[in-house]
Amino acid sequence: MKRLFVCCDGTWNSDSDEFQGVPVPTNVVRFFNALSDNNTDGGEQLKYYHAGVGANESRLRRLVDGAIGAGLSRDIRIAYKWLSDHYEDDAEIYIVGFSRGAFTARSLVGMLHHCGLPRGADWPLVKQAWKLYRLDPLVDKNARQQAKFRALHGAPPQIRFLGVWETVGALGIPEILDPFGILKNRYQFHDTTLSPEVARAVQALAIDEQRDNFFPTLWTPEEGTDEARVSQVWFPGVHADVGGGYKETGLSNATLRWMISEAQTCGATFRPQMLDQLPQAEPVSSSAVHGVLHNSLTSFYLRIGFRPRSFPLLKQDSRRGSESISALALARQANPPISQAPYRPNVDPVNDLEVRIFANPLWNWTGVFMQEGVSYSFQVVPGQSWLDGHHACSADGTRGNLIQRLLTGFKRVPDANWFELCGAITYPAQPSIGGVPPKPSFFRIGMGTTINAPTSGYLYCFANDSQWAYSKNQGSVRVKIAALDEGRGKGTVVGTGSGIEVTAPPASPSGSGSSKP
Repeated sequence: MKRLFVCCDGTWNSDSDEFQGVPVPTNVVRFFNALSDNNTDGGEQLKYYHAGVGANESRLRRLVDGAIGAGLSRDIRIAYKWLSDHYEDDAEIYIVGFSRGAFTARSLVGMLHHCGLPRGADWPLVKQAWKLYRLDPLVDKNARQQAKFRALHGAPPQIRFLGVWETVGALGIPEILDPFGILKNRYQFHDTTLSPEVARAVQALAIDEQRDNFFPTLWTPEEGTDEARVSQVWFPGVHADVGGGYKETGLSNATLRWMISEAQTCGATFRPQMLDQLPQAEPVSSSAVHGVLHNSLTSFYLRIGFRPRSFPLLKQDSRRGSESISALALARQANPPISQAPYRPNVDPVNDLEVRIFANPLWNWTGVFMQEGVSYSFQVVPGQSWLDGHHACSADGTRGNLIQRLLTGFKRVPDANWFELCGAITYPAQPSIGGVPPKPSFFRIGMGTTINAPTSGYLYCFANDSQWAYSKNQGSVRVKIAALDEGRGKGTVVGTGSGIEVTAPPASPSGSGSSKP
């Protein structure tokens, strides 16, 4: 049986990427290289690799294409043409991608679904198909045009496997470069549901990526969809730790091995000598567990904004629809690398818990996973203050001077005082059609409050300030948190410490990685 593989790389990425003379290919390149020329039954495996937007271009073109995603429509059409040239009846199609290449991969699947696949299409026909694909299929007239094209030129092919690392939700286009949403409206998914022609779809997601414009677009399985058809798994690391592209490959090796294993279960064949160069998927290797977790928040991204992602509870067998937590993340939580300890511990149950919240970070990790509908009390330990520059205040904050009152709109929580203690629950709602999720669910704490959690997600706390003013902030406050509707006994740190001081007796031994049943 003939198999066709389309491999789409991320922005500025190509198969010749280097850093200080050392090759730094993404997982797309390595997946492509590992593919065998033939499958186990003797049929051929044809493969096509497409470099990312802005790769192999002049400096100016590289900057423009990479910054605003120019060229994405061209990339989708080229991949569509390649499939048209090589497809035969009963051939199996496999499509993979990373970052904007994942957007390309998923858009290609959408184009195949809405427009079908002509055999040996010339470029004018490909462009006609593209124009039809860009029409809103929810409009009856458009849907009829697409159906007519499919009837004339070819039905949608079955897609055996669709695998992506980190689909960039808003194409990675910062709002300051697209204030009116023109580019996002041009380059957007019609919807985030999975096309019915796809037999198996998987996505690797980065727990630790925080850049605002790199939020991933998840699939939204329709009601009744078999969960075995879609898997979206959260791994430790930032965007390129998961998709590859760094010199250090401990974390990306693990996600590559996972993707290859998923493709193998769907029939893809790889070169054994290539697979021998990667750690085994099970048990999780030490090189993966203790792999370097990079910092993607360079100065540019610090200035345009960042926030934590919403992911399921970091716990064995934790699920949220088609989402789950990787064994690698849990292993790193239990046994973090000595150079980057600790790693995202949980606190459970939430009762008689005391957490220190620092004024300087935009987001203080608490380890508390709040459950929707459960009430929680917050009480700041009296007699504390923190510093907004040189001005001390309590967790109730201050109204500020005249200038600050005029700048109220720049506060992260506008209706809260300047420097008031606030909380945020990472919100698991679906992203917009452009791929951008809603902001976290913010609430005021001050010196104390009680809230009923509007959603389930991890709790972050912070001093309310302008997002550009945190470098001058100093000090901390301690706050006691308790779940009023559930939980018995004292709070216990599940996993090692969080990097913020947590007082929750009796605490598990440092580094033990123990958890309560």
